[in-house]
This record gives sequence, structure tokens and C-alpha cells, in this order.
Amino acid sequence: MRLSVQAAAVCVIAGAVVSLLGIVVYNRFRRPKDPEAYRRHLLEKQGRLVEGMVFDVRESIVFYSWTWRGVQYESSQDVTAIAHLLPKKRDMLIGPAAVRFHPRNPSNSIVISENWNGFRLHSSGV
Repeated sequence: MRLSVQAAAVCVIAGAVVSLLGIVVYNRFRRPKDPEAYRRHLLEKQGRLVEGMVFDVRESIVFYSWTWRGVQYESSQDVTAIAHLLPKKRDMLIGPAAVRFHPRNPSNSIVISENWNGFRLHSSGV
């Protein structure tokens, strides 16, 4: 009788461990509904911050550059999904800006996300 209680306890514990492991694996490897929003979120939380320069804005694409560890990077970000966060006069975005990037993959970078903005708005000079 005592052996069956111990066996039942082991089965319950093993089932809990397998369930917990399944949840961890599922959360680790599931695909996000919007991969671009997920990428922006990760860079917003974990990205390294560096000074950069926005040099062009065309429709809903922002072109920018920055230097890190002696290497000059140029990149662009499609901001169609978050265009409502940008000013109507897009030329105000051109100039110095903060850039967030992944230290292991510097080409993975952003200048704006849902909760963070690296732009320093400038007047158009008129």
C-alpha cells in the first residue's frame, strides 16, 4: 500500500515537471503574431543605446547611421505600423537621433518603437 502512494506522488511530480517544461519550451519557440513589433520590443528593452544621425525620411522609411567600435553602420526602419507616432512634417526628423541596436548583431537596430523614441525633433529652418 505504501509503495502505491509513493508511486502516485512520483507520477504527480513527474507530470508537473513535464508540464512546466512544455510551457517553457512553448514560450521559447512560439512565433509572435507580429515579428516586427516583437523585434522592436526586444530592442527597446535590451538594446544598447548610441548616438546616431537620421539622414533621410522617405514616406514611411527612416534612413539613419551610427558608429560603434569604430565601424560605421547605415540602416533603415520601416515605420508604417507606427507612423502615427511620427510628426506630419517628416523633415523635422532629420538630424541627430538615438539608436538602439543589438550588441551581438549591430545591424539589428531601431530609432523608434511603440514606447521609445530616439528622435530629436528639429525645425525645418524656415
